[in-house]
Amino acid sequence: MKKLFLLFVLFFLFSVFCPLSSGVFANTVKEDFKEVMQSFLQSEYNETVDSSWRFRKRFPLSQYSSEAKYLSGLSYLKLKEYEKAEGVFKGLCEKRRSKDKFYLGWANCCYLQENWDEAVFVLKEALLRFGGTELKGAIYFKLAKSNQKKGEWATAKYYWTKLMRGFPEGLEAKQAKEILAKGEFYFTVQVGAFADRDNAQKVKYRLTQQNYPAYISVIDKKEGKFYRLRVGRFDLRKTAEAIKKNLEKEGYNPSIYP
Repeated sequence: MKKLFLLFVLFFLFSVFCPLSSGVFANTVKEDFKEVMQSFLQSEYNETVDSSWRFRKRFPLSQYSSEAKYLSGLSYLKLKEYEKAEGVFKGLCEKRRSKDKFYLGWANCCYLQENWDEAVFVLKEALLRFGGTELKGAIYFKLAKSNQKKGEWATAKYYWTKLMRGFPEGLEAKQAKEILAKGEFYFTVQVGAFADRDNAQKVKYRLTQQNYPAYISVIDKKEGKFYRLRVGRFDLRKTAEAIKKNLEKEGYNPSIYP
């Protein structure tokens, strides 16, 4: 703390008595931060993490320090290093001048690690701290998805409806509308997605012979039709997880939806 205080005092005196040099210093800070930003925009995520660390070490009191750290958190997310990303976002949220996007980043980490209860807690905390946030639509959407993953169907519908009413023109609202229209408020285990219907039918026949409630769901994509082979419609996630484990033992590579 003493070291940081001394750095702050030196920076203040420098800016007061050397205004020209201070302007040059400010330009240097901006240029260095641009390098961090540029590496992220170019999808060079490992470089973003490294350059963010170098920037924050060189300019710990800069107004861009938190933004540089935020970019490192996003980079860890892109690299699927979720625990590291969570540590970054959580640290940013604990600062006095926290931001709504830091909480959303933290919640995304929890969501991707299947810690849906924690994701819901963080998102609700963000709404309490930043009532007028411009990210409210994205927060509602992630609250809905987190509750959907938990099997809290009524709560998920509540947030999707709230999102559509409050932010009808947003991308999240369009996605919410599609989800509600499908009405798939249950857990199912997907065994695979086939471009050829006959192949899907063959595997389905094999599964039904083993007493699995298998069915085919057709989806249209730009590449053409895909035939999703799924098993069951369950209210509880734990039931779907049990079916998934059995299918894995039999050599399949299943996934739980939603």
